[in-house]
Amino acid sequence: MVEVRSQISALETDLMHEKKKFASAIVRVENMSNQDGRWIGNLIFNISAICAEALDNHITAVQRDHEQRSQIEERRRRNEAAIEEARKEKALQEEKLLQEKAKAKG
Repeated sequence: MVEVRSQISALETDLMHEKKKFASAIVRVENMSNQDGRWIGNLIFNISAICAEALDNHITAVQRDHEQRSQIEERRRRNEAAIEEARKEKALQEEKLLQEKAKAKG
């Protein structure tokens, strides 16, 4: 009978020890899960920040490109207008010169 009680006591001690190990393992798993969750959250945040920065850089580059193209187009229009104005002025001067020559002859 004493031997049975001794075995029961030993089994209870082992059971208590296993319960503590199990509880400790559960706590470790929960901590890892929380750490992984924080790690994943941080990773998502960092990826989002990188994407936002890349998008901002892209939008800035597109806007700069659009502005440069607009400036080039505006310069082209001004140049064409200046050339047209110079042609008209030259034609007017030639017409004047022809009229003066015709007047001088006639």
